[in-house]
Amino acid sequence: MKLVIEIDEDTYRYMQSRCKYQNKGDKGLSKFEEVGVAIKNGTPLPKGHGRLVDFSEVLIKLMQYYDGDKTIGQCLDEVNTIIEADGGDAE
Repeated sequence: MKLVIEIDEDTYRYMQSRCKYQNKGDKGLSKFEEVGVAIKNGTPLPKGHGRLVDFSEVLIKLMQYYDGDKTIGQCLDEVNTIIEADGGDAE
């Protein structure tokens, strides 16, 4: 299962250091350690990222564009958002 979660940077760094020597597939890991390894191996989203969508859905919408009377903007507006855009830090 793939999961997107939001945690603060201190917790992320703590879990990385706490599970530094554990790896996915190691025998005898507790469920807590398995979660820690998943966090350690996760991919942080960059600050200020744009709206994240399913690329396959984008392709389907664009193919509908070429077969119909919609604009590219209308097609892209119809794609379901998986994660909203991050405006970054407002400093």
